Amino acid sequence: MVVMLSTGFASTTQAVEIEKATSSRSARDESLQAMPWRELSPDQHAAASYVVKNTSIYRRLPKQQVTCDPQMYSFLLKHPEVIVNLWEVMGVGMITLDRVNDVSFRCVDGQGTACNIHVLHGTPHLQMIYAEGVYEGPMFRKPLKGRCLILLRNEYHKDRSGNYVVTSTLDSFIHLERTSIELIAKTFQPLIGKVADFNFSETMYFVSSLSHTASKNPSGVARVSRRLERVEPNVRDEFARVSLAVGERATASRPAEGVRQASTR
Repeated sequence: MVVMLSTGFASTTQAVEIEKATSSRSARDESLQAMPWRELSPDQHAAASYVVKNTSIYRRLPKQQVTCDPQMYSFLLKHPEVIVNLWEVMGVGMITLDRVNDVSFRCVDGQGTACNIHVLHGTPHLQMIYAEGVYEGPMFRKPLKGRCLILLRNEYHKDRSGNYVVTSTLDSFIHLERTSIELIAKTFQPLIGKVADFNFSETMYFVSSLSHTASKNPSGVARVSRRLERVEPNVRDEFARVSLAVGERATASRPAEGVRQASTR
């Protein structure tokens, strides 16, 4: 977070954990029921079903709640490459995320892992994501292959102060191909889970901070968009437009906030 503050993004927001992480059977069953199975093609259904039936590790990450403009959040859901490219510009991340087509990405984490990511179903309220990749590094003598299925659910509302709030629930199903590694992974599952929890929380915090900055300095965020070299020009332009729209909504709401405060005196 300290690194983020030095970049100029606002620091008055935070990701609030409103439910603890769990690997319970009830959470797993509930997430499976929420998956949009009928919306998937036969190939997508087969890929997702394989991970579910051969899950090595299941985890529901801590439910996160952040203040964030819904339009900004929805845009970043649809264009995660913008977040990753912003991190690259700011010098706070080694990950690269390149868009292959409308629903697919290629991700490299800079530490030995490369994967292909496919959005099986994507709306502002529900994202179902499938990924398959390989790790090649000093931790294991042979390449480690795996598959992952993620369900991300988002709820949007306003709090009593009129701030936009997003609540996000993320379920992850991971399949590792080598049985010996699967046993090791289960042994270290608490540690693996804590790393995933931290990354999810920090990402949500960043998204909230970006939205807050756009509400205060939309033209500044729009200028930053021009530095995103891994993002298509039309996406950069849309990001700038969304940032300006966030600022306009925030400006329009401020007089009303002043009137409310005066009326309570």
